[in-house]
Amino acid sequence: GLLERHAAAMLAELQPVEIAELGSGSGRKTELLVEAGRAAGSLRRLSLLDIADEFLHESANRMAARWPDLEIHPVVGDFTADLDHLGDAPGRRLLVFLAGTIGNLNAAAVDTFLRAASALLVAGGADDGDNGDALLLGVDLVKPEPRLVAAYDDAAGVTAAFNLNILDVVNGRFGGDFEVDAFAHAARWNADERRIEMWLEATRPTTVRIEAADVALSFDVGDGVRTELSCKYTRDLLERRLQRAGLQLDRWMVDDEGLFALALVRKALPPLARLQRAWARSDALFALLADNAWQTRAIPLRHPPIFYLGHLPAFAWNQIGRGALGEAALDDAFEQLFERGIDPLDADAAAHHSRANWPSLAEIYAYRDRVRAAIVGLGDRLHALASTSGDLLLARGRVLHLVAEHELMHHETLLYLLHALPTA
Repeated sequence: GLLERHAAAMLAELQPVEIAELGSGSGRKTELLVEAGRAAGSLRRLSLLDIADEFLHESANRMAARWPDLEIHPVVGDFTADLDHLGDAPGRRLLVFLAGTIGNLNAAAVDTFLRAASALLVAGGADDGDNGDALLLGVDLVKPEPRLVAAYDDAAGVTAAFNLNILDVVNGRFGGDFEVDAFAHAARWNADERRIEMWLEATRPTTVRIEAADVALSFDVGDGVRTELSCKYTRDLLERRLQRAGLQLDRWMVDDEGLFALALVRKALPPLARLQRAWARSDALFALLADNAWQTRAIPLRHPPIFYLGHLPAFAWNQIGRGALGEAALDDAFEQLFERGIDPLDADAAAHHSRANWPSLAEIYAYRDRVRAAIVGLGDRLHALASTSGDLLLARGRVLHLVAEHELMHHETLLYLLHALPTA
């Protein structure tokens, strides 16, 4: 299965100190994750959140007996309302919500759940090695309608019996007087909402009273009660919902038939922290260059590496400081010299862009540091404008994302250059 295929590598990368499962942790999937976490050498605590108190503590006792070196932390609660009951983690946390259970929540409930999960997770920092907490979601994917309907209205009648049993439960626990044989099971695909809906539909006129709720209900033929929904997802739909909650998709793993997916989700980095992480990656790439490589034009249609050392901060300040915020130049000469790269059509055109004398590395590094310090110093202002400004670039921190994307794009340029240049 999907989890068997990905668990070991995923946990080795994530290095969680805590796995927090939304459920009682009694199945094979919990075992796979815990064993992978133990093999990674990081796991110290397993937290289980479930609404069924007795079953939860039975599971916790079994887990404690099996893994005596782990702290087992059972928490009684409803995952739709009580995620905060998990409290603080002792370190990096992996929140686990599998079995496609998210599909049982309608759109509003999903948004509420994801916002609560986002509040629980700690984002990574500007340090490229710190990816922060993660959420692992099991997702049931959209499939052809006939296949979906057949899965919820099987020929053996198992699903129908399960659905009709709800009426027996209402009768027994809440003083209802449903005539079970007056209703039939139905499964419908709601294409607009991308979900299967299970209904109990009246096959004859009937009246029902439920004593515990002090209500009386009348049904005509065809009237129904929706008893369950199962929402299906596409990658695009899930990403849109994650984005609304301040989360982002980190990895998307799909089974061979395209029926189910595992989504590894992280809290989205604030725009400035994302840019700072891009800076750290740029620094790591420039550090690979040998001293004699900086002014070597290894690719005719690209500048030598020294240009990109100045271009990245110049672009950043031209977009953020001078462009979006109307600040003064930090070094007008540099901001013109390094403003843009070259995109010539051929080598002859590229020759016109050659330059014999570049500023020194020390001067460019000093300029880079000034730009970065100035942008960080503007962080509070940019953060405030992200939620109040009507300007397209300032709203939602787009200008910071734009500059981060530009920085990341040039990492590809630098990697191409590094293949053709001497390295340190």
